[in-house]
Amino acid sequence: MTMLAGVFAGAVALPILVGWRSSAGARWMISAAVTQALAWAALLLARAVHDRLLSTLWIALLGASFVSIWHAIDCRLDRRPGREFVRAVAFLTTMGYGLGFDSYAWRVGWSNAGLAAMLGAIVLACAWPAQRKGRRWRGVVLAAAAALLVVTLGRGILGAFFTSLYPELRTPHPLNVAGAILQHVTLALITMALLAAWQ
Repeated sequence: MTMLAGVFAGAVALPILVGWRSSAGARWMISAAVTQALAWAALLLARAVHDRLLSTLWIALLGASFVSIWHAIDCRLDRRPGREFVRAVAFLTTMGYGLGFDSYAWRVGWSNAGLAAMLGAIVLACAWPAQRKGRRWRGVVLAAAAALLVVTLGRGILGAFFTSLYPELRTPHPLNVAGAILQHVTLALITMALLAAWQ
């Protein structure tokens, strides 16, 4: 809950600190923070309200936050590869998750594979050559996204093929716990890196 409180606080503070009208990149940054916070709110409410609907919304909003991060990077570095790819994967990940919700192994494997693919697009956007652009902030984004990509992919494989070890979303498996923690740490690091780039 402490980490979630940090996500929500960041989503509230960032628009105030940066300002919606400052630049397109800043707006994408704000969008990433807000959609990430809304995603975790949807997950917290899912069981109590409507599991299928709000869990699918959770995946949609997580995807939207990754798309927003990609666009924030693109605004700073110009012409990054993967624009249509990251958007298409976000859409397909949500659709596949919602339609296959009744199969736990499918939705865990599919959603984590999709989220990992979007993280791969973020890694590529930072790694793609960009002359005279800050390497430090790009390195932070790249390292954070790459670490989350590996854990996300591992969690998908675990849920899809070794379901008995990860029988539900809140299972305290070390890989699942690492993924949950890293999700919030990655968002914080990427936000700080993009703020440095924006400045």
